[in-house]
Amino acid sequence: WILKPGEDGRNDNVLHYWDKERSYRPVTALDVSPFYEDIILTVHDYNFSIWKHGLEVPFFQSMLIAKTAFLTCGCWSRTRPGVVFIARSDGNLDIWDFL
Repeated sequence: WILKPGEDGRNDNVLHYWDKERSYRPVTALDVSPFYEDIILTVHDYNFSIWKHGLEVPFFQSMLIAKTAFLTCGCWSRTRPGVVFIARSDGNLDIWDFL
């Protein structure tokens, strides 16, 4: 995301998300919703989470998606607010529609 005037460049929210999620690898993707700037998608090795600023834990955390393939990236749809795209290392693309 983009720094706003008056911010010092350090984003405590990213550190908070990193600290709350324990996995074998670092977060592979982090994307801010294009419709709601306080909603963030984080993609981890086998699952993904959706966060809201101000909450201590994610308000949605997926189950383990694939035990044989890592999740490689993820992003919000640019045209539909409730759609998330999740890519896996086995070449599959999962599309989650929350609405």
